[in-house]
Amino acid sequence: MKLSDLNEAQEEAVTHGEGPLLVLAGAGSGKTRVITYRIAHLLRRGVPAERILALSFTNKAAREVAGRVRGLVGAAACGELTVSTFHALGLAILRQDIRRLGFDARFTLFGEGDQRSTVREIVKDAALPLDPGEVHAEISLWKNRAFAPEDVPVRPGDRLREAVRDTYAAYQALLRAQNAVDFDDLLLLPLRLFREHPDALAFWQERYHHLLVDEYQDTNPVQFQLLQALTGRRRNICVVGDDDQSIYGWRGADVKLILQFEQHYPGAQVVLLEENYRSTRTVLEAAHGVVAGIADRRPKKLFTRQSGGAPLGWIEADTGALEAEEIVGAILADSFRRKRRWSDFVILYRTNAQARLFEEVLRAQEIPYRVVGGSRFFDRKEVRDVLCYLRAMHNPRDDASLLRIANVPRRGLGAQTILRLREQAERSGTSLRRVLAEAQDLAPQARAGARALLVLLERYGSRFRAEGITPDGLEEFIRDAGLRAEVKTNYDSPQAVRRRLDLLDELVQSVADAPKVRGKADLGLYIEKLNLDPPAAQDDEDDEAVTLMTLHSAKGLEFPVVFLTGMEEGLLPHTRDAGGESADLSEERRLCYVGMTRAREQLVLSHAKTRRRRGALVACTPSRFLAEVPVELTVRSADAAPPDPEEEKIMAGNFFKGMQDLLG
Repeated sequence: MKLSDLNEAQEEAVTHGEGPLLVLAGAGSGKTRVITYRIAHLLRRGVPAERILALSFTNKAAREVAGRVRGLVGAAACGELTVSTFHALGLAILRQDIRRLGFDARFTLFGEGDQRSTVREIVKDAALPLDPGEVHAEISLWKNRAFAPEDVPVRPGDRLREAVRDTYAAYQALLRAQNAVDFDDLLLLPLRLFREHPDALAFWQERYHHLLVDEYQDTNPVQFQLLQALTGRRRNICVVGDDDQSIYGWRGADVKLILQFEQHYPGAQVVLLEENYRSTRTVLEAAHGVVAGIADRRPKKLFTRQSGGAPLGWIEADTGALEAEEIVGAILADSFRRKRRWSDFVILYRTNAQARLFEEVLRAQEIPYRVVGGSRFFDRKEVRDVLCYLRAMHNPRDDASLLRIANVPRRGLGAQTILRLREQAERSGTSLRRVLAEAQDLAPQARAGARALLVLLERYGSRFRAEGITPDGLEEFIRDAGLRAEVKTNYDSPQAVRRRLDLLDELVQSVADAPKVRGKADLGLYIEKLNLDPPAAQDDEDDEAVTLMTLHSAKGLEFPVVFLTGMEEGLLPHTRDAGGESADLSEERRLCYVGMTRAREQLVLSHAKTRRRRGALVACTPSRFLAEVPVELTVRSADAAPPDPEEEKIMAGNFFKGMQDLLG
């Protein structure tokens, strides 16, 4: 490790001594380098590795930090260094002490699909006039604000909010009855543990003497309270973030937490990282023009030692369809002229629905592409089925998992039969599994199916607990359960069958990395690991391809050429509020800034004069953000031809006049 590799501001942050530290790191300013070098510096100072905790928001980021630290100081020096996500830390805390909150140690972790289905059942059973998806989102938001059901504020007479709060209480009771927690509980329950059991808090405060937090602008209130509790009297907390990149307010993140850091930690040192190593001066000047419109922000302006850079491209198309054609034409022209790879290009948009037009044109031109944010690994039916089997083996009280796989593959336990048995379990206050074992009034086929299911769960559950779960063992289970045969029955296309069988293969191989206890791969820890860090579902992706993604998905990434599309009022900014710098509009500004600063070499902005909405051609107003980009930084494509209804259907991917000069 050489401090000479750092600029002056980075070195100041890395070598900071004791006490709170806020590192305001602009886009592309080397924040990961600061975090990794600071951890290495603490180790070199003699701080034991086991006393250091580094937190991030994604497993990918945590792995990157851990890998870089090992590269700086060597694996031996890292020892028991903890580099983790917030949720993985919460799981570690609960794994040690969840019994003190009344749970059994073999609890189930509910994924998003399980959460949604549970809320849907509660709303349906209570005949509430509520949208289950919206209720689930509201419950998650309350948990991120550290609200238990009894803490949710409800104004007198607000029947709707009261019904949602009651659903939250019923949801928590149902989780507790099944010895289950959800992802938000991984943060909320440790906070409750610390409040009710000060000795547990003292243990974790003594465990970690130095805390480092990446992407601090994305923290929510429950994460903030956890950090405050863990920091304790030592106050050795270093946070790195950028309020200009706070774009997750819709899921509970609170930008005020980074803006008010010095109020929360009086005497904190503040270091600004303003030198950008990613983008050209042109891109930075344009992005600053947009983000400078936020009234409540930390004053800073990124600079680079690079030369000015190419002007920004600016596409104004007559229709959304023509916008897609012009952009794909520009990609074709630039790939031929500069010999760029398809993976050098990214098309960014505000909403997923915007992807369709680009996909149609890319397909017509036979250009490979991948859409980021499609089906995730655990959204695939076959993966969820296997995981539910394993969860039912691990936790006999997990009714949700048993409900899902009771008739997968079909074994005579139809929906009506299972519903009746579930109601019986609720009335008797016992588990569905016990009711299924004791049911005497089932039809012969259903009785045989129930017996076969319970035998299967008991046989492999006992085996995995005794011998550990292995790739061979999981493969045998999948075969004996008939799940591969089920795939071949459910899909007609050989390609679809192959993709889904590949998913099962990927799941089997993942067992090789299962956490071990006393030399054996532990079933419960394996399930937790899969939930927290699932394998990426890449069966339909091509690495050498144009990338399509939302602006939210693009955070933390960079590309040589970025197309920022749909820059129109109502799309970007995505708001109905036509006036005033509301909090939502400020976040839209930050989102636009994030998109612009993904570009290393070339940024192209685009908008359409009209778009089709619900079958009608609707006039569009250019985004106010476009007016804030200095016009001298841009070069515009030639005016497009008048819109032609037939042209919209053909989507031929023509080269428009002026596109030769747009990127050149």
